[in-house]
Amino acid sequence: LPGTDLAQHGTEVSDARSVKTLLSLSRGPEISFGPPSRFGLQDMQVSFAEIQGTVSAKGAIALGVILKGKIARGVEVELNPDRSKGWTLGSEDTVLILSNPVAGSAAD
Repeated sequence: LPGTDLAQHGTEVSDARSVKTLLSLSRGPEISFGPPSRFGLQDMQVSFAEIQGTVSAKGAIALGVILKGKIARGVEVELNPDRSKGWTLGSEDTVLILSNPVAGSAAD
């Protein structure tokens, strides 16, 4: 595809397969919220691509972030942000994830 980073396109295809797998589970997927510390991301400068990779390694899918800390103006919700966009996530911020409630590894 013109102007498309093939590595990013491959990740999107992989994420689509993960979503399909989660949606096919008997109990279904759950959207949950987790502090950056749950994923080892607190007080670190991270891009959304890095957040996605870290959350994916725990068997879930990162959908976005909710910024409430120092970097936010009030409460900011970033759903499916550009993968290159980054933040330094603090303890008041939240990672929004889609996970399998049976496995529960990322949602615990």
